[in-house]
Amino acid sequence: MNTNKNLTIEETFNLAIKNHQENKIDIAQELYNQVLKVDPNHLSAINNLGVLFKKLNQIQKAKSCYEKVIQIDPKYTDDFFIDKTFSKKISLSHSSIQDKKPILTAGETIYL
Repeated sequence: MNTNKNLTIEETFNLAIKNHQENKIDIAQELYNQVLKVDPNHLSAINNLGVLFKKLNQIQKAKSCYEKVIQIDPKYTDDFFIDKTFSKKISLSHSSIQDKKPILTAGETIYL
């Protein structure tokens, strides 16, 4: 998956989170996309790409990511789905994120 060495999806995803937290946005985005090439329905990678796009003020791309997550799993949600950034509020159950470990960084939530 990575040109430097053969990483698993989980290792690549964790590296994406690390880079995202360190504000290395281009690297994080590339790593999330590598995860999605192998597993197009990796909810946390799609979700975190949405967080990344929102931070870059690429609102339509962020919205597309959030909508894809909801389409795949309507119960997977986070507070940023209900956001004044989007003209249409999306209200969902929080049941499926209870087993996820949130990481709060500079006003955003990235899920593992």
